[in-house]
Amino acid sequence: MPTLQFGDNAKRIMQCAADKTQYVHKTWFVWTKKWSYRLKSMKQYWHSLQGTEKILAHILLSMTVLIVVQFVWILSLQYQMNQLTAAAEIREIRITNLEQSEKKQNSILYSTYSTIWDLQKQWNDLNFRVLENSWKLGN
Repeated sequence: MPTLQFGDNAKRIMQCAADKTQYVHKTWFVWTKKWSYRLKSMKQYWHSLQGTEKILAHILLSMTVLIVVQFVWILSLQYQMNQLTAAAEIREIRITNLEQSEKKQNSILYSTYSTIWDLQKQWNDLNFRVLENSWKLGN
């Protein structure tokens, strides 16, 4: 029967983790080394440029920065426009709901007015009959 040996598995797991961290450190080192080499070569190239070429490079760099800033500005404006259109749509919905409730209230008021008007007519007719009957009884 095979026996389970947890110690060997733990050692393998620890070795695997150590290998991964070494790989990460190696790749990080290689990446930073490549980046520092590229940065150094760019500095050397910059110092080898003449005055006019440096001015053109400055202009190109400033135009690139300006384009990026404008792009970010346009994105922020589009986001604000989307927020404003959403707010306007919500307000339109609220206005239509208020108009519908206004129509309901107006119809309720009109029906109440007509009911009161009918009751007032009936009351006047009743008062007139009472007065007419009392006059007939008085004669």
